[in-house]
Amino acid sequence: ADSMSHVTARQRATRYLERHLENINDPYEVAITAYALTTAKSPEANAAYGKLLTIKREKGGKVRDSKQGSRPPMSSSEYFGDLSLPELHLT
Repeated sequence: ADSMSHVTARQRATRYLERHLENINDPYEVAITAYALTTAKSPEANAAYGKLLTIKREKGGKVRDSKQGSRPPMSSSEYFGDLSLPELHLT
C-alpha cells in the first residue's frame, strides 16, 4: 500500500504541475517545473521547456532566472546545465 500511495502522490503532483504550467511566469519557477515534468516523463515537459526558452531573461550573454536578479547571472550552459532535452519539439 505504501508504494501505491507514492505512485499516486507522484501522479497527482505531475497533474498539478501540468494544469498550472500556464499560470507560472517566473523563469526560475518554470525551470523547476520543466525539470519536474521531465523527471516524471510528462508529455507537458516539452511545453514547459518551450515556455522557459521564451521567458528567460538574458543580458550580455548571461541568463537570469528571476525578476529580482537575486542570483548572479549565468551563461546559458550554466543555466540549463547538462539537461538532455530528448524529444523537445517546439511549435
